[in-house]
Amino acid sequence: MKKIVYFLLFSIIVSSCNSESEPAGNEMQMPENKSIQYAEEAGANSKCVFEKETYDLGKIQQGEIVKYTMKFKNEGEDMLIIKSARASCGCTVPKWTKEPIAKGGEGQLEVTFDSSGRLGKQQKSVVLITNSVDKTVEVHFVAEVLANN
Repeated sequence: MKKIVYFLLFSIIVSSCNSESEPAGNEMQMPENKSIQYAEEAGANSKCVFEKETYDLGKIQQGEIVKYTMKFKNEGEDMLIIKSARASCGCTVPKWTKEPIAKGGEGQLEVTFDSSGRLGKQQKSVVLITNSVDKTVEVHFVAEVLANN
């Protein structure tokens, strides 16, 4: 008899945990974004390709802050997601397209370079972490920082 009672109690608990209930009152449910989840799983055939591998910011004055936008394209078959971006040093701040990029679609990487405390030829890079087969894509930029007179 105890076994039957325990079994029934266990069945009720399990079924209540698996059932979906509507939020009560002021509670908000977070919507699931199935398209992003699918794109991350299916991104093996996405490919992030920049117009150039190295960008030249030219000559800039020491202390100048320069923003430069680098465009890229998804040349793969699946949705491309840029999960994150890492700069080679603290003087460089990347901002990138956060939405999934469809086949043939374009995105951009905006790089802000602070030349304070820098002098002469500078070579920096940003690594994008993606959902593609390669997982990472690296892009570079150069600048010549001139001393203030």
